[in-house]
Amino acid sequence: MQMLQHKPVEPQTMAITPAASSMLVIIATKGSRQVPVPVEEIAYCFLQDDIYYLKTYDEQQLMTNETLDELANLLPASQFFRINRQILANAKACASFRSIANGKLEVMFQPSMPEPATVSQKKAAAFKSWLVNR
Repeated sequence: MQMLQHKPVEPQTMAITPAASSMLVIIATKGSRQVPVPVEEIAYCFLQDDIYYLKTYDEQQLMTNETLDELANLLPASQFFRINRQILANAKACASFRSIANGKLEVMFQPSMPEPATVSQKKAAAFKSWLVNR
């Protein structure tokens, strides 16, 4: 009779990195319904009045339970850039940008936001590089 040794099982952790992310859908809330939103339909994610939202290219605005930090880790870095503390944007949604005071950039989105988003001087070069080299 052969004795089997029981080895302790190591807990597996799943680290989702932007490069390795296979996230295809984000679950969002619209009214009382949970809605699967394909990543390619997300124009940008934003924080407004302490609530996190997704905006889709067809102008739907849905709430999400994930913070912008969590979404930044889940969504592919080649497609999404953390514009500032309030906005995580898809490159396809960045309609235009212009330089403003102190080396900052003002970004306009399509679909549009009520106000343009500001990229800090510190992130401006990284933003431009990301748009070109993604």
